[in-house]
Amino acid sequence: MIVNDAEARLEALDPRQSFIVQAPAGSGKTGLITQRYLKLLAAVDRPENILAITFTRKAANEMRARILDALQTAKELMPEENHEKKTWEIAAEALARDHENNWNILDNPARLKIQTIDSLSSSLVKQMPLIAHFGISSGIEEKPTPIYREAAVSFIRSVLVDRSFQDSDDDTAMAEIEQAVLVLLRSVGNDVNKLSQLFIGMLARRDQWIRHFISGEKLLDRSALERALETFLEDRLQALFKSVPHSLNKPWAEFVESLRNNLAYLDKPLSDNHPLLQLKSIEAWPECTLNNLEQWQLVATILLTKSKLTLKAKWTQADGVIPASTKIKEAKPIAKLQKSLREELCSGLESHTRFLTQLADCLSLPLPKYSDSQWTMIEALEACLKMLLGFLKVEFQSQAKVDFSELSLAALHALEDEIGATDLALKMDYRIQHILVDEFQDTSHSQYELIRLLTQGWQENDGRTLFVVGDPMQSIYRFREADVGLFLESRQRGIAGLNLKPLNLTMNFRSEAGIVNWVNQAFTQIFPTSENAMLGAVPISLADPKNDNNADAVHFHHRYVESDSDFQVATMFKLIEEIKEQSSSDSVAILVRSKQHAAEIIAELKAKHIPVEAVEMERLEQRPMIKCLMQITRFLLNPSDKLALAALLRSTLCGVSLETTTKLFSSSIGPWQTLANFLQYNEPTSDPLWNAIAIEEQPRLKKVFERLNPLLKQRASAPLAELVYSAWSALGGLHVYSKARDINDCNTFIETLAKKLNDQSHVRVDKLYEMIAELFSAPDSRADGFYVSVMSIHKSKGLEFDHVIIPHLERKARADDKQLLLWQELPEYYQPANFLVAPMPTGNQEQDRIYKLLHEINRSKADFEAGRLLYVGVTRARKKLHLIAQTKVKLQDDQDSDSGNHWQVSQPAKDSLLAQLWPAIERQVSNDITVDEPNDSFAKLTNESTRAIRRISLQQEFVLPESILSVHSPDLTLAQDEEPSFDWASDQAALIGNLVHQELQLIAELGVEQWNEQRILDRKSLYQNYFQRQFVVQSDLSNCVDKVIRALTNTLKDETGRWLLTRHQDAASEYPLSTRINDTFRSFVIDRTFVDSNNHRWIIDFKSGEHSGGRLEDYFESELERYRGQLTRYAALMKALDNRPIKCALYLPMHQKLLEYTDIV
Repeated sequence: MIVNDAEARLEALDPRQSFIVQAPAGSGKTGLITQRYLKLLAAVDRPENILAITFTRKAANEMRARILDALQTAKELMPEENHEKKTWEIAAEALARDHENNWNILDNPARLKIQTIDSLSSSLVKQMPLIAHFGISSGIEEKPTPIYREAAVSFIRSVLVDRSFQDSDDDTAMAEIEQAVLVLLRSVGNDVNKLSQLFIGMLARRDQWIRHFISGEKLLDRSALERALETFLEDRLQALFKSVPHSLNKPWAEFVESLRNNLAYLDKPLSDNHPLLQLKSIEAWPECTLNNLEQWQLVATILLTKSKLTLKAKWTQADGVIPASTKIKEAKPIAKLQKSLREELCSGLESHTRFLTQLADCLSLPLPKYSDSQWTMIEALEACLKMLLGFLKVEFQSQAKVDFSELSLAALHALEDEIGATDLALKMDYRIQHILVDEFQDTSHSQYELIRLLTQGWQENDGRTLFVVGDPMQSIYRFREADVGLFLESRQRGIAGLNLKPLNLTMNFRSEAGIVNWVNQAFTQIFPTSENAMLGAVPISLADPKNDNNADAVHFHHRYVESDSDFQVATMFKLIEEIKEQSSSDSVAILVRSKQHAAEIIAELKAKHIPVEAVEMERLEQRPMIKCLMQITRFLLNPSDKLALAALLRSTLCGVSLETTTKLFSSSIGPWQTLANFLQYNEPTSDPLWNAIAIEEQPRLKKVFERLNPLLKQRASAPLAELVYSAWSALGGLHVYSKARDINDCNTFIETLAKKLNDQSHVRVDKLYEMIAELFSAPDSRADGFYVSVMSIHKSKGLEFDHVIIPHLERKARADDKQLLLWQELPEYYQPANFLVAPMPTGNQEQDRIYKLLHEINRSKADFEAGRLLYVGVTRARKKLHLIAQTKVKLQDDQDSDSGNHWQVSQPAKDSLLAQLWPAIERQVSNDITVDEPNDSFAKLTNESTRAIRRISLQQEFVLPESILSVHSPDLTLAQDEEPSFDWASDQAALIGNLVHQELQLIAELGVEQWNEQRILDRKSLYQNYFQRQFVVQSDLSNCVDKVIRALTNTLKDETGRWLLTRHQDAASEYPLSTRINDTFRSFVIDRTFVDSNNHRWIIDFKSGEHSGGRLEDYFESELERYRGQLTRYAALMKALDNRPIKCALYLPMHQKLLEYTDIV
């Protein structure tokens, strides 16, 4: 085999030079870094002179194992393979050096300094704890969100409730902080919980902003930030200048002049602020200077469409164009001339796509000035964040734990203080001569800063070298603060003044030639053509295949239907069966973008009895035995927790019927005290309530009481974890859930309980759920033989499989949450500040162009990373790659009804992986479109009938097809008396609910964008009339009207509420259905249903009730439980009509809360 990059690989072993190496997927990166380490080992005085840094313990262990294995192999005969021979030769040199200096590395492997970056930070901090401001006893908390939450809540409470902080008696400082918090609170609609969540997000990302935003006592400099923004805008305008088509100066000037000189012939005069009238000069394109930014934005408004920001195809009088149909005789030749000039200009512009793109971009550019309201927000943020950091440190100290960011920041302090390099930095500089960094594309800014400090002062040819290796095409960890731009900048400018020689590996030793060649061809179109460090734009680095086996190795499976998830499942099953038949020893992986996508796949595979290995796919809290353990824990913590007791009694462990549970809970003294009275103090037979309980249920209740009551008496003395485990065992949990995976999950829960909640005296229920929120269930024990791995693409990085299947490419990613502050790092030449910052807008985001600019930069980063995520997924495959997607089609507008249906492919959802893949496959997909019909016989509708259904009156009632009427599933045969109980609801509550439903239907049908709070208030008299007609007494009238207005305005103010009412695909409100249950026709009305962009059918039930006492979370859970049967029935009915995946939820307008059922599909 010819290795095309052999020269680069050989040069990378030169121990005198520093390198930055791009090593694409399958290029043998780990082998190269191992060889480099061995080469250095043969040249240094001590093994400790070499430091290798990785990002995971697994990578560190693998590197250490490879080095030790190579040294061990060097004692044996030289191998015959060329690559192994090279490693053997280098290892033999290192082994000779080992013998010469009596290192005895094979007996003392700890002398090899191969560490994760977190381990390195920890070792630095422990050497200088005082300078690092770090406690030696602090442990690492890998899931620090609860700590952030405690810090945020404590800070807000101290300011707004206690009105004091950190024992301060400075009233002026307190007043300033209080005012700052109030400014931020007003910006989020006085929602304390939302402000707390935003603070939590800021703390999680503090290593990015802390060095800019908090700098001792120095306040942020407004003029410096505005100058940085000015420089950034000048750079953007320079990019525009380079693309300006100066050859079209004359056509542009003549066209605009013709429009401006003939405005009198328009039917309606243009407004004074029309872009045509605001242009200062029309002789040529404006100069590309900051002073002309607004002029360029006027040019963009004239030439581009408002929605898609593409070159206008249709021009109207609103654009200043005289219509060809004008009745003014003198205007007709002018209209003809304008058309000619317009066509000449637009024809010329069509070929200047880069200019049109830059022109569209300039529309969103802001002026380089912060408004006073923006600056007030920034100052409030600075004041709050300084204090918030203090509260976080207090929380770290109280828990004797820190997060990785705090560890990293402390390590930076240990190496550099206010004066400069510390003694530790000088010591490290003396000891370390060579540094190797693996996966350098995944470094964050604080990690990069650590590497910079370790190499500060290094120069070429001084005997010290830095070797960083990675693949920017595989940088997919922005959510962990990784910035691929650091790799690109380092390749261009070096690190800490040390130049790094770029090297590129091109060989792919992993994949067959068919896959390598397809990846080269496809990602040349998917990846950007030029590099941009700030946006994370990474062009493709082409790979060379290891052989000429160019067999058809990549397959794109798709179906032209509106929705048919069964197709994807069936395709996966077929592929898996074929692979198993052909070679059962081959490895197979199904890779998904998110863990939510994996759940249904895993369930389908298990249903087909296909062995599955799913690592970190199912959250622990979703497992049935964990839900049961959670109820046991809640009950032992608080025997008055009725919801926990009800769930426990109804669980598999206790098996008490719904009827008996209801009777127990009807007692005025509470269910548990009622049981105690029955079984401890009185003769049960004399109690009418006990006698009303079925005979066969009484022993069951007695067993539960006898096994739990003794444990309740030990609550004050026994550890909580022991009590829970005892209850679990006593109730038969170990017997009911006896599979290995179940036992592992139960042990994980108990161990976590013992570790984090040993003191049960101050445990809140939310803390309990928070404790396990980020834990995952153990995978099923894998039997020997054939199995399928299911994992996220992120989890698959670094792995390889013979066959890779990537389904559901059409699904969108979850949108990013809005942030309290956006910021953007800028290159170092931006002075006096090298970052941009914008606070969350308090009003209309469209008007806050600085925030919008940074938001668009983040969107661009996310878009480029999505392309890299797809690259990581497809390059896991060795032999075969299968891509599965659902492609949507629509009838062309100009179809000829006599020649059959003419279809065209719709563009995929913008945030989907299919959208990334689209440039490479659009032509293939668009050729020979054959529209498949879904398998469901009821769904085989012509296009005409489909359109008719969408237009049908919402008042028309449907009877399900006969095939559905004959179904007798548990979901469709619920008895009448199993309807949710509404005994608690008053007549007025029912009237309020009816009116809210009617108004929500009206808002949805007229269009939610047409409604605002004022329009609701304008209808107040209508609401009063409604209640008066229903004979509501005058004293209650105002309260009823106010509740309706509050429910409606809450919905309109809530982003989720507005989304529910938006005109989605197949959307309907108050949607009626009928079916036959027990030989009786029953009618149901679904409040709201629609299909979202991920092709899920949503069923929404609006509930206008309001929480009036007790814990809010308990109220939410009780509502979910109350309406579970009803929503389950709706889902079953809709599933028979529509085979899409189903999501069911309650929406509570009074609380602006969407409560989703995760177990109704």
